[in-house]
Amino acid sequence: MLSLVEFQVERHDPFMKIIGADIEDYTYKCLSDKTETELQSYALNDKYCIGFTNDGMMKFYIDSDKIIKHEYKNLYIHMDRFNELLKKKNNRNIPKKIHFVFFSKGKPFNFIYYIAIKSALYHNPTYQVYLHTDAMPDFNNNIYLQHLKDNIIINLIEEPKRLNDHNIYHFQHKADYVRLNVLEKFGGIYLDLDFISLKSFDHFLNHRFVMGYERDDREDFLCNAVIMTEVHSDIIKEWIHIYENSWGESYIADWMGHSVMIPAKLHEKYSYLMTIYPKYTFYPFLWDDLSIFADKDNGRTYSNSFGVHLWDTEASKTKLLPENIQYFSDKNNAFVRLFGNLVNDLYDYINELKDIKIQAKYGTNNKKIDVSGIIINNFRKCNKISIPSKCNFNDYFGDPCYGEIKTLFLTINNKHYCINESNTKYIEIDIVKNIQL
Repeated sequence: MLSLVEFQVERHDPFMKIIGADIEDYTYKCLSDKTETELQSYALNDKYCIGFTNDGMMKFYIDSDKIIKHEYKNLYIHMDRFNELLKKKNNRNIPKKIHFVFFSKGKPFNFIYYIAIKSALYHNPTYQVYLHTDAMPDFNNNIYLQHLKDNIIINLIEEPKRLNDHNIYHFQHKADYVRLNVLEKFGGIYLDLDFISLKSFDHFLNHRFVMGYERDDREDFLCNAVIMTEVHSDIIKEWIHIYENSWGESYIADWMGHSVMIPAKLHEKYSYLMTIYPKYTFYPFLWDDLSIFADKDNGRTYSNSFGVHLWDTEASKTKLLPENIQYFSDKNNAFVRLFGNLVNDLYDYINELKDIKIQAKYGTNNKKIDVSGIIINNFRKCNKISIPSKCNFNDYFGDPCYGEIKTLFLTINNKHYCINESNTKYIEIDIVKNIQL
C-alpha cells in the first residue's frame, strides 16, 4: 500500500489525488494543454495509464518511493490499476520459439546472420525458429538462406515507417518495434541477427519474462538484443503502448530510450514478473572489446554465457566481422574456435561444386574455357560470385582474349544440371554469377 502520511490526499474515484506531489519518471505521453478533468477522462480511457500529474505528464507506473513534494503539482493515481499490479500471479510459460527480424531493404542477409540462426538451431533443435521479414527471401540467390530454408519458418511482416506521427528512419529502430509485436503475438525468444548462441535456452523457459543487463554498472540499461516472454505478455503490450504514444518525443532519449531505458523502467514496475540476468549471461563483452576477433585467440571460453552479442552496428565499422567462409581458414582465433562447427555444411557445398565442370564459350570460334576454378575461388573469398556477361578473360586466366560469355546450362541453386554426351555436368554462368554468398 502507498504510504502518504506527508501529503494531503483527496479521493476522486477511481483516482487518488495527492496534493503538492510529483513523480519524474515513467512518463509516456505529455498532454500539457488539458485541464485536470480532461486528463482524468483521458486516463480512464487508457488502460495502461496508472496516473498523471496536473501538468499533463501521463504515467505508465507509479513507484511510491519516488513521489516527491512539489509546490505547484498534483499527482493522480488510478488505485484499481495500481493495486492490480500487485495481484498478478506468476504463471510461467515461455514457448519454445526463437525469432529473428530481417528487413530486405537493409543490410543483405550475410554470413553473420547465417551463423546467428545456425547457432540457434544447433543448440535448440526442438524449437521452432522464425525469420520475420518484409519480403519473401530469394532463396535461390542467397547461399545462406538456401541452407537455412528447410529449418526456419518465414513470417511476412510490414516495415514500420511511422509511429506517434514521427518517422522511423533507422532499420535498428524498426526492428526494435517489430520484435515487440512478434513477441506479443507468438511469445518465445527474440534474438538479434548478430547474437550467436552458445547453449540451449531451456534454462529460461520457466520464467514469464527475461532480459539481461547491458552493463555491470547500469541497472537502467536492459539490452533488447535478447528478450524472452510468454505469449500476449502485459509487459510487452505496455512496452508497445509506450512506443506508440511517445516515439520521437524529446522527453525519451533518441537512440536507446525506448529500446534500453524504457524496459528498465518497466522492470521497476513489474519487478515481480521480470527476471533480469547479469550482463555476462548474454553480453559478455561490449562493442569496445572485440577481442573475440583478434588474430590471437583471447583464450576465453564464455562458459557462463548463453551466447555472445557482436554489436553489429558498431563492430561493422571496424571491419573485424567475418564476411565469408574463408575467415575460418585464414584465422585461428576465439570466434573460429567457438563457432567453426557451424559452417561445415558450407564446406560440403564447396566440395559439391568442385565436382561440377563449368564452361563458357568466347570469341568468334566459340572456344571453350573451364571457369570452375574461378567460381570456387570466388565462392570462398567473395561476397558475390562476379563473372560479368562481357569480360576480359585475361583478367581471370592470363589468356589474352576477349569475348562474350554465352549461357550454356541451368542453375546451380536447385541443382537442375544439364548433362552432355560425355556425362559432364554444366551450370549456367549467368545465374551462378548472381549467387549471394
